[in-house]
Amino acid sequence: MDFRGMEETYRRLKAEMDDGRIGWDDFARKVNSMRIQDSAGTWWQIDPGTGRWLAWDGTAWRPSSWPPTYGYHSKEAEKSYAFPGFKDEKTSPLKKRSSKKWNVASYTGSILAAVLWFVYSSLYSIRFLISHHEWPRGDTPDFITPLIIIAMPVLFNVFRKPIDKLLIPFRMVLKFVPRFILVGIALAVPMVIAYQLYDYTPPGWSTRLTEYTYLRVCVILGGFCSYAILRAPKAR
Repeated sequence: MDFRGMEETYRRLKAEMDDGRIGWDDFARKVNSMRIQDSAGTWWQIDPGTGRWLAWDGTAWRPSSWPPTYGYHSKEAEKSYAFPGFKDEKTSPLKKRSSKKWNVASYTGSILAAVLWFVYSSLYSIRFLISHHEWPRGDTPDFITPLIIIAMPVLFNVFRKPIDKLLIPFRMVLKFVPRFILVGIALAVPMVIAYQLYDYTPPGWSTRLTEYTYLRVCVILGGFCSYAILRAPKAR
């Protein structure tokens, strides 16, 4: 049984008690018998009297401010319940789709974006090569930025678990913001970062960020900020 299953069972037992089909003692005994351990080793159960989650701290059951934020005891539970506590986010049909498909989509999109940028950044060099039969001095195709564009979703996937743990407090605030507003903010943030960095000289730097260096910093910072805004940490 997973966390969602425990909540559903609690509601069913509560309805049976309210209808008089079972007594309080029987209801409390059945609810107290339902316990689950997350991947961090913490045991959880539902308080029969309040319906709130309780966590075992090693000495006693303590009320939790929200249901378990991550960790399940089975793959079935992981598939059926994503990041308890954000019920508004798990109602979307998109949440039911396999994360592997989203990974493939992100990799494919990043590769296409990297290829498009490489082609665009190489147009001058290619024209010069065709007309002069040599690469222009000091102007070579940009290989580094496309590699960064491809590497970012890979790194987000590889380090998703520790990143998600860092984002949990952040998400506790953002969950109150409508999703469409978050999408708008995530789209605007990279442009705001680019605008701010364009005319900003960090202390101790003799020159501003320029050309490809400026672009790469914007890609990294903008990409991470947008990820942090839109990412709804999923249990693993």
